[in-house]
Amino acid sequence: MTGRVQSLRSSVSGNRPTGKQPGELYVNFADLQMGVVNATNAAQDLIGITFYSNAANYAIGQFVIQAGQLYRCVAANAPGAFNPANWAQIGGSVGVGDTAPSNPQPGTLWWDSVGGNLYVWFNDGNSSQWVVAVNVVGPQGPAGAAGPQGATGPQGATGVSPNNPNRIDNGDMWVDQHNVGASVAVTTAGQWCPDRFASYNSVATSRFTIGQNLAAITTKAPGFPYFLGVQSTSAYTSVAGAVLQMQHDIEADFIGDLGQGTASAQPFTVSFWARSSLTGNFSFTIMSGAATTSGGANYRVYATTYSLPTANTWTKITITIPGDVAVNALAWPNAGNNIGMIVVFDFGSGSTNQTPTLNAWQTTAAFAAAGAVHVTATNGANWAITGLKLEAGSVATPFVPDDLARKLARCQRYFETGYPAGVVPGTTNISPNSYLMTTGLATTINWGGSTAFFKVTKRATPTIVTYSTATGASGMIRDIANGVDVTGGTRDTLTNNFNWLATQTIASSQVQFGLQWTASAEI
Repeated sequence: MTGRVQSLRSSVSGNRPTGKQPGELYVNFADLQMGVVNATNAAQDLIGITFYSNAANYAIGQFVIQAGQLYRCVAANAPGAFNPANWAQIGGSVGVGDTAPSNPQPGTLWWDSVGGNLYVWFNDGNSSQWVVAVNVVGPQGPAGAAGPQGATGPQGATGVSPNNPNRIDNGDMWVDQHNVGASVAVTTAGQWCPDRFASYNSVATSRFTIGQNLAAITTKAPGFPYFLGVQSTSAYTSVAGAVLQMQHDIEADFIGDLGQGTASAQPFTVSFWARSSLTGNFSFTIMSGAATTSGGANYRVYATTYSLPTANTWTKITITIPGDVAVNALAWPNAGNNIGMIVVFDFGSGSTNQTPTLNAWQTTAAFAAAGAVHVTATNGANWAITGLKLEAGSVATPFVPDDLARKLARCQRYFETGYPAGVVPGTTNISPNSYLMTTGLATTINWGGSTAFFKVTKRATPTIVTYSTATGASGMIRDIANGVDVTGGTRDTLTNNFNWLATQTIASSQVQFGLQWTASAEI
């Protein structure tokens, strides 16, 4: 004889039998759950982990299986489609691909098949982001003067470190040797502020000022004590050929592994914090390193825009740019210490320099996105940036600052001053950086000189400017014995030192010269 056990059943989500006898079984179809009435006549579910049901309510702490993965409820979940925001995946899955997995959960691992890094999806309590999962030493980098750190190659002798893969120098705007925090009215090309960021103005009158922590901007991006600020000084309608922009040039050796201009060119990602008193879409451009010198078919430009929807609010921007697979070695010098890539932020350049074609590599001399917001068109408008990072792959990882000494050294590879820290070049009444004194000579006109040494080997042979230690006059050396400035001269300038000399204009039995200097090997 075949027997059958009759169980209670319900098709109402959350419904459990009450008032039944201990030992009676029940099934709830809506919740995909079964259970038994316990000794106190209460319904007790027997299966702790069920398949997710669209009809069920779930409380914090309950477990379900969804799409083959185990999840724990972290927020009360009403009936409906599975909402990843309400669940935490138990143990991480591992994905492999050119792009990051969608809807990752804390602990999810991803091997970036383009950038060659392993990432983990990490939540620090405030935000979630991909972070490098393994700290290892990077590949051997080029040696000698071609590296951003002088004789040790890019990022030292270990190449681009996976812990700090940023190709941008001074991306957090900490170093400002040129102006020491003072703002600059931009009236020409190549005015630096802060270090490694050059501002351009092709019109006769200054249309904007630029500065580290510009006073007009009173808030800072989260976690960044410094920023680069810009403020418009007029309501300027740009003429067709006007150039009003800021750019950052990257050495070819420092982006060569991205393979731009080859069939295997890698995508790369640019991220930064930005804010403006204006709202809308702002211009951002990547240019090939040879664009400024070769032109024509060797101009390779990728123009796009980024949105700042709320005025005076710092916004995190992420832009992923596909690799330029059009084979052109002339456009992209992927080795050497000259320009390899140019990063451009436009403030109001004219129509001749604007391109209507966005989000695609093209051959054009235009470096600004047509239709973007012009900061210089509104008098008093401001714009700011910090945390600028450019890295291989399609994911923006957190900005990791260099230690202060390393950060300064990276900038001194391109520009260094003999002045004490915090002193602007040209300051008056400063002690000499390099000094020569000889006594007991005949009372005739004498010349003398000495050698000044750099703290960091330069990218290339630098341009030297001497300064009088008393008056701060450029191109001069102080004749201390006679209390006058004399014309300075340099010779045998190398990447790690230079020789200087001067001639007395007043006869003296003592030769006593002193000077300060700057050395520029900017690109």
